[in-house]
Amino acid sequence: MRPKEAATLTAREFLEAVVAGWPVQLANGDTFHLEDSQQRHALQFFLDHRVGQDIFAKPFGRGTEDLAKAIMDWLDQPFQPPAVTDRVRFGAKPRWTVIKIEITQFGGLHPYCLADGCTPPPLVIEVERDVVLIRGQNGAGKSSIAKALTFALTGHIPCASSEPQPFETLVNTYALPNGDEILLPTVVPMPTAEQWRARSQAGGAIIETRVEVTLTNAMGQVVVVRREVAPLVKGRFTSRLLVNGKLTQALEDALEVSRLGLELSVLHMARLPYIVLGRPESLGKGVQELTEFRPINDLAEVSVAKFASFLKGTFTTNRRNDQKVTVSDFADKAGALTMLFEKSPSKPPAAASPTSGDKCKVSLDAIDNDLRRRTASVVAEVAKAAGVPETGVALDGLDEKLVRTRTTLTGGTPPRDSLAAVVGRLATIDAATVEEVRKQVQALADRANEFARQHAEKTAFVRRRLYARVAAWLKEQGREGEPDACPVCLRSLTEADHDHDLGMPIATALAQAQEDLADLQFTLDQFIEQAANDFKKDLPEAVASELKHIRMLGPTSLRADWAKSTAGDIAARLKDVPTLAALVGRAEEALAAGAVGLPDPTLSVLPSLHPDLAGSRVEKAVQVTTTLLDAATWAADTAERRSTVVSAAYGVGLAEGEDLPGGCLLAAIDGLRTLLHDHVPVAAAQVHLRELRMLLTRWVDEETRIAKATRAADALEGLKVLKQAVDVQVGGLLATLNKETSTFLNLVYRASSNVGPTLVALGHDGSALVSRAEQGDVVGDAAQITNSSRQRAQLFSFVLALTQYVWERDGGLQFVLLDDPQSLFDEDNQRTLAKGLVACTRQEFKPFVLTFDRVFSARVARAGDLRIGAAVSEKVSRWDLVARPDEYDIVRLDPHQDAYFGGKHPAGTAESARAER
Repeated sequence: MRPKEAATLTAREFLEAVVAGWPVQLANGDTFHLEDSQQRHALQFFLDHRVGQDIFAKPFGRGTEDLAKAIMDWLDQPFQPPAVTDRVRFGAKPRWTVIKIEITQFGGLHPYCLADGCTPPPLVIEVERDVVLIRGQNGAGKSSIAKALTFALTGHIPCASSEPQPFETLVNTYALPNGDEILLPTVVPMPTAEQWRARSQAGGAIIETRVEVTLTNAMGQVVVVRREVAPLVKGRFTSRLLVNGKLTQALEDALEVSRLGLELSVLHMARLPYIVLGRPESLGKGVQELTEFRPINDLAEVSVAKFASFLKGTFTTNRRNDQKVTVSDFADKAGALTMLFEKSPSKPPAAASPTSGDKCKVSLDAIDNDLRRRTASVVAEVAKAAGVPETGVALDGLDEKLVRTRTTLTGGTPPRDSLAAVVGRLATIDAATVEEVRKQVQALADRANEFARQHAEKTAFVRRRLYARVAAWLKEQGREGEPDACPVCLRSLTEADHDHDLGMPIATALAQAQEDLADLQFTLDQFIEQAANDFKKDLPEAVASELKHIRMLGPTSLRADWAKSTAGDIAARLKDVPTLAALVGRAEEALAAGAVGLPDPTLSVLPSLHPDLAGSRVEKAVQVTTTLLDAATWAADTAERRSTVVSAAYGVGLAEGEDLPGGCLLAAIDGLRTLLHDHVPVAAAQVHLRELRMLLTRWVDEETRIAKATRAADALEGLKVLKQAVDVQVGGLLATLNKETSTFLNLVYRASSNVGPTLVALGHDGSALVSRAEQGDVVGDAAQITNSSRQRAQLFSFVLALTQYVWERDGGLQFVLLDDPQSLFDEDNQRTLAKGLVACTRQEFKPFVLTFDRVFSARVARAGDLRIGAAVSEKVSRWDLVARPDEYDIVRLDPHQDAYFGGKHPAGTAESARAER
């Protein structure tokens, strides 16, 4: 398997290769490889698991149960290494050059506004040559130009004695003469009271601070980067970044370069004296970022160590404490189980406390077998007493079911529509009511017979209906009390006025018609309906309500049907207790046998009816009601005997204190409950045993979790070797950077003496840059023993080397901002630096130099050569920065006027020298 080169891999690609078992060649030529599959599985957790990814992105903080569970569950899964490809980086990264800078309303360069409140015009800088050289006096605005460029490219503001700060954190509060206060970022010019008033009256935006930088690359692409200060929102200022007019979140993404490449372009020379080697700062972080393994270093040095410590420490301690609680609960429960059999002649085996091994489980199995034996004995006895197979006996909850069954039997009632319930209600109808209804039946028969008889005599019936109509008319006239007067002529009727068809005087016929008026107005069918309805309406409720059950009151089988219904009702209430099935069947047989001794119902003689009433509702009402009355009479007469029969079979309906009949169902149930009494402690013990098994499982689970945590911690600790790979890669990078640093150092610095400790290289301790000095064969820290100017020159050269490395690797800006670089060196080395800055353009650097020093400016313009007659370099564009003359003007950039041969002041003359000065 061909090793992969670490320098060509991203951090994730490096880790994926390691997880897959692929060897990786480091910068020193060594091969890095993790052989332990458990360690590689643990490493994969930080790549593919959501929790692990969070730790990889942000170093491990505080351990939690969820984190421990996540990695233990992960390691329980089969290890599936990722598929690794030979992807490498192709294609050159873009290098951008600044061609134009436009700065608007920026502090130190502009007034807050013009006298009329309008925004001041922008300061425009055209970059036409490799070196831009701007000279201005102190306070003219050089540092403000540097701030504006840094703000545009990074959103930060340079600070001489510290790391650049986000611009939104640098805000001032200004007090106006009227007491009002205004809040503005420091990049916005401080207004005067008049300017603030004028700006407010003009109605424009309060802030229009912005910087535009136009960039181009070798492909001819042109990009306009614009960063502007956004208005105050919720007490906070922010900036808007636009690239070619489109809102953008990250400039490095738009330019396809690294963030480090942008930051190095604006690393101010003024910061170099304040960079303390050996402490974390941007240069040291940049070196580590270049290897792309910084997250791996954090993972190996911090996260896995803390994670492993948590698993072996706090997490394991918590599990041991939980086990102690479990053991205590186990002892309590085992004691409670033993107490259940305190009065029993035999005791179950003792439960062993949870420990490693099977001792506890074996003891619980022994208890289980003992309880099963006890249970089997009770089952056999219950099955024998109940007359069912042992398989039909379920002891769990049986006693509670028997208690409910007893309550159901003694207090339950049959369904309302059952025959047993109907007979019970009929028995409550008293004899007087029965006799009264019998009379109503006879009256119905008499009334119907009379109507039918009259209806059969057609002529007489017609005459009677005629008199009935006359009677109805007299009633309507209010004269129904005058039967002795002729309704037509009103003369008095005598006995001689006789109706020969009816065989009675007319006056008598009229009087009788008034009495029969209700019936005589009907036909026969109508009369039958009316008579049946009248009869039903006049029945007592106790009788009428039971007529709907008449079909179940068969007179010849009533006693047998009653016994069957009673037994069926009870059986339905006891169907949820299958253990009692045989006993219930035995009670049914006893009830049926007892019912045989009951008398049959006495059948009454039905009233005779006119033949015309055969099959009518009247006949049916007479038959049904008579049958019901006969059943009611039977029910009342046999009530006491029926109760005795039911009591003998089921044991219900007894007087308080009366003994249960032998062989009844309730007696059998009580016998079963007596047998179950021996099972009560067994059932409770089985509950305790289940809880003991749960406690053992809990203890074993904790033991398993401890073992898993230990395994996971061991795998994590094995990942600490990843730091070695990071250290090697950083070391390889530093070797390359130190070599290039020496090349740039020879361009910008000359040591005055070679005697004493010599700073030979910069290193990296994992978080910061450190310097190394040599003298003879002795090596040590160079920070406090080597020349300060040499240290600054070394750092400056290191910045150039690092920037060039970033270009080649990730792309970036060839632009390098240098603010008063000569202030770090003596006069001789200022000359060397001036020459070196121009020489750097051969390495494609584009220095942007800001200086107050007239002589250094002239030296840079002539590539370090100030001899009489030296020519100005064509690579240098030289400007003079003129300070603001008043509070409403902006700074001004004027092209510097150099003296050339053939000009006003020939080179070498006093006038020429004065002109340069």
